[in-house]
Amino acid sequence: MPTLSRSVPGVLLVALTMIGCDDSSPTSLDTATPSAVVAPAMQSAQSGLTASGDTYLEENRPHKTRGDDPRLRVKGKQATGRVHRALVRFSDADLVQAVGASTVTEATLEVTVTAAQGWGSSGRFVSVHAMSVSWTEAGATWACADDTDPENDLLDCALGDVWSMEGAQPPFDAATDSVRVVNSAAGTTLEFDVTADVQAFLAGSRVNHGWVIAKTDETANGDIDLASRTESGAPVLRIVTETQEVPDVVPDSVPSELFADSVMAVGP
Repeated sequence: MPTLSRSVPGVLLVALTMIGCDDSSPTSLDTATPSAVVAPAMQSAQSGLTASGDTYLEENRPHKTRGDDPRLRVKGKQATGRVHRALVRFSDADLVQAVGASTVTEATLEVTVTAAQGWGSSGRFVSVHAMSVSWTEAGATWACADDTDPENDLLDCALGDVWSMEGAQPPFDAATDSVRVVNSAAGTTLEFDVTADVQAFLAGSRVNHGWVIAKTDETANGDIDLASRTESGAPVLRIVTETQEVPDVVPDSVPSELFADSVMAVGP
């Protein structure tokens, strides 16, 4: 039988004789399995991303940009005679850095209401939709994703940047989430669940063009102002992630039948 030994001069001598190390007889080591596996631990973390761009669009001024405005306006036809919708986005780089190799379990778009009126006694709903077309903060208008000369009140837009906010195929998807707004909403935060959208952005099944915030019923009364990214209470994308730790494996004690004998000598 082969013997394994390790010696440290003057300190320790260990000699172990192993059974079943020839080619014809497998050792029990070949079939040994761990006796206990510690359940994987999940590490949860939360981060908040600040908006990389925001603006709002005015139906009654279709070639006007609002990227430098301190507010984001959301209104309906009955409140103002014209619809207003807000756009907000967060950069892919910030999103990827915040998530890393973790899994997104929750994502919430938070916007702060600075003024609210005309929402009735029980309030009405505002919805968030993932944008399906790219846009720029400085150039987005009601008629164009990137108007190159917004000061002349004309359509200065490449053919591929023209969009139809009122057409059968608007530049955004069906509503991701909706929240109720009441007249006393000023100073509060609206929270939209955008978990599915963010997961799709990271998976590559949807391109991240941010979101549009609009009244669910744009024919009803009610309008709100939201703080833009340059102001206190700027839009935030709140992300909760989980990371699975590599589980520890606790092995069985070494089977005694592996060893015929053992000798230990401790030196002086």
